[in-house]
Amino acid sequence: MSHSRGDGVVAPWRLTLAAAAIVGYAGAYLLLTPTLGAAATYLSALPVIVIAWGFGLRAGALAGLALFALNILLARSFGPLDWRLVFRNGIPGTVILVLIGGVVGWLQDLQRRFRLEAAERRRAEANCAPSSIARRSGSRSPIPPGGSSRRTRR
Repeated sequence: MSHSRGDGVVAPWRLTLAAAAIVGYAGAYLLLTPTLGAAATYLSALPVIVIAWGFGLRAGALAGLALFALNILLARSFGPLDWRLVFRNGIPGTVILVLIGGVVGWLQDLQRRFRLEAAERRRAEANCAPSSIARRSGSRSPIPPGGSSRRTRR
């Protein structure tokens, strides 16, 4: 599903919001890690959700993977890493982030598809309305306003 304006260009506000979510998360991580420790990584779900909602399933799942790398880079700013701990906690956390990004992105893709189909249906119904058929043919509508085309017997 395309998440562009129709001309292949992504809406700038989506990119800005995604970048702000990532920068905001990185800042919050750096500020909160001395207090919360590794629990600060739980906030990484927020940029994943923002990216998934803005760009859909694939981008959401990829954001979940990318946040694993970002979390490693951010954690290194506090000293050397215990790689056993990274893989014991980081891999399951990354799987959860990928799932979160995938589910939120899938829901957003469904919503976009629903909106497009609803708009197409409205256009099709507008083109098939009795008044538009009558205008095109130059005649009156065969169905009287507020009535049925069938004649009722008394």
